[in-house]
Amino acid sequence: MGKEIVFSKYHCNGVNCILINEAQEGLNEQGNLSAVKKEELFRLICDHNLGVGALGVMTVCRVLKPEDGDGGRQPAIYAIKYYHGSNGKEGTFTGTGSICCAHFAANAGIVPINQSFAFQGRDGIHKALVESNLDKAHVRFNVETSTVKKYDDDNFFINTGSPIHVQFVKGLAKLNVLELGRKICHSEQYSCLNGTNVIFAENALDGAGPIRIRSFFRGIEIEALACGTGSVATALVMATNMCGGNACETKMEFEIECKGGRFTVSVGSVNSQGGFNDVFLTGPARKICEGSYFCNHA
Repeated sequence: MGKEIVFSKYHCNGVNCILINEAQEGLNEQGNLSAVKKEELFRLICDHNLGVGALGVMTVCRVLKPEDGDGGRQPAIYAIKYYHGSNGKEGTFTGTGSICCAHFAANAGIVPINQSFAFQGRDGIHKALVESNLDKAHVRFNVETSTVKKYDDDNFFINTGSPIHVQFVKGLAKLNVLELGRKICHSEQYSCLNGTNVIFAENALDGAGPIRIRSFFRGIEIEALACGTGSVATALVMATNMCGGNACETKMEFEIECKGGRFTVSVGSVNSQGGFNDVFLTGPARKICEGSYFCNHA
């Protein structure tokens, strides 16, 4: 029998992922699993026919203990990584995955509940907090130096940990997201990024309801039920437009409605460089199942 890997499966507004305690399962640098074998393992565990089935894998591991630095005053830092289910390769930052990972870590007792903790993503240090009732998690985004690029009145680009093209449309419900999303994703302007995620957004007719979005994911080439980084990108485009492209100290909050559920994005301020301070994504996560995956490839 091959290696047994304990996992949990979560979803955040319909975007699912498999969560693994990297150190506990011997998948960290101290383990003997090569990068190639790890990619193959994650691809297989995400396969809907040969494995558990999921869009991707999230791993969590403590990389700094409190006693490791600053005389015991340095808080613990945890590393999280996302791997695409389609090929097992490490991907860019994911908002839905980070919310799921925060819930997983809190449920497992790895991180405290109702207390802010730091984690290392691919794009730097983030902070997160899981509410005491485990209903929602808040994830802070590193977008202080990220700026919105405007192509025209309806099309924008910003990197929120993952590259996001935001297009405002009318008639969102009838839009062919796969066709239009694929066209934008693989356009010449994004060839240097190996494509981009694409968000199609529509404001409420009365101006008072949530902003509704639909999401195209690069790499796996599907319409996803939700997108955390895309929800943040949409909110930051709105914030930039509301501030007229200028610095703005007013705190703003946006409700983003995805096909799979709703996120809240809060923006503390728009800074003088066009970036954004104190940006938080808030959303739910639910455990679907937990178990063991038996792998003969590890």
